Amino acid sequence: MPERSDILVLGGGLSGLSCATALAEAGRKVTVLEKKPHLGGRAHSFHDPDTGLTWDNGAHLFAGPCRNMTRFLRRIGRETQLRFPEFLRVDVFDGTGADSLRIPAALGARFGLLWAVWRLKGLEAADKWGILRLRRSLAVADPRDLDRLTARQWLDSLGQSRRIQDRLFDPLAMALLNEPPALASAAVVSQAFRELFMGGADAMRLGWSAAPLSELYAEPARAFIEARGGHVLLSTEVTRLMEDNGRVTAAADEWGQKFHAQAVVSTLPPWDLVGLELPAGLDGPWKGLESTPAVTVHLRFDRPVLDFPIAGMLGTTARWAFSRDAAGEGVGGQGRGRGLRPSVPPALGEGVGGQGLSLAVSAGRDVLKAAPAAFIEAALRDLAKCLPESRKARMTGWKVVKEDHARLSHARGTEERRPRPGVVLPGMSFAGDWTRTGFTASMESAVASGQRAAEELMQSHA
Repeated sequence: MPERSDILVLGGGLSGLSCATALAEAGRKVTVLEKKPHLGGRAHSFHDPDTGLTWDNGAHLFAGPCRNMTRFLRRIGRETQLRFPEFLRVDVFDGTGADSLRIPAALGARFGLLWAVWRLKGLEAADKWGILRLRRSLAVADPRDLDRLTARQWLDSLGQSRRIQDRLFDPLAMALLNEPPALASAAVVSQAFRELFMGGADAMRLGWSAAPLSELYAEPARAFIEARGGHVLLSTEVTRLMEDNGRVTAAADEWGQKFHAQAVVSTLPPWDLVGLELPAGLDGPWKGLESTPAVTVHLRFDRPVLDFPIAGMLGTTARWAFSRDAAGEGVGGQGRGRGLRPSVPPALGEGVGGQGLSLAVSAGRDVLKAAPAAFIEAALRDLAKCLPESRKARMTGWKVVKEDHARLSHARGTEERRPRPGVVLPGMSFAGDWTRTGFTASMESAVASGQRAAEELMQSHA
């Protein structure tokens, strides 16, 4: 067991490692306690002995400027592993043909998105004019009022047609929040749309990692912490937090082993944190926060079936398909049949050949009950409907990954229950993607929360 640490960090996911590396860089002795046998939390990769490949546990993309993520990766020497296109192209299929959302680099994100929406073939002119009403509302909307509405109620009140909701707003909301618009808070959806439609030049950037997530940040972060005198302990489940004279100073694991420190940072999500024996002062509305599940279907084919990076699919079980073999220039919206590189990102088996796809299934909790074979059958059926060329390809590997608690549920009324990251009791801080960082619950939110908690601790000389 490590000697007394300056700071205990509970949880070895993105927020925990962001916080711990920032503290270690500042000279603090940090001990990270992670209950699982691996780091990465809800964004990790693993080796699959059945296929011999390494899979990410989900189709994780890096959206927008992601300044906090870039800062974190720069700290641990992994910034160069992110791949971003010059501008965005998303193709949408409904079985009757393709509609392509392409953002011209010359117009930038703000006007480029408007131009791209106007060019969509599946929308009528009356639908597209609704974008202007939406932008006007985004400029004046009060998030406190919107948190009382669902996204569907809000969009209906703005006169947005059901067609543009079905073909554009709903898929975007599901991709950004993993929550159907009929349940999602209008405050959070408007926040995400404000960044998309009114953000800066890089608001529409979408990128991915050239390495599996564990290689991208988890193991490099561990090495960074340990090289500076810190400790990272796996398979160590905390069950109790302890106080000394009103200050949280220790945590105990399931065996009664105690870890002492000057301060404790919990990056555990609320659905895990409520299971601990906690100081009475930690009671709060955050205990009512819930999660949403997700399923990712990873497929590998013996030949390319998707020659651009991102495809939206309408009227299907899987809502989005991501090519794991497209790189830089291919995402920039070049012509069909171009933009693929011969190398395969190691997340889907370097040197294997063919093409890997990740299909995202976002739905209610009942989706977790289906057997893996049912997801594979549905995924192949969806691809055959939207990408007929896939029928000619032979599937050479697959993996279905279910996450019971994939994301914070951004249901109506959630925003007011999210606590701010940082000190919540003497000696006790919160961090995590579920805290109120100004972002939706995402990788960027996780990293930002960890950084903010670390900065606040350093300012208080804890």
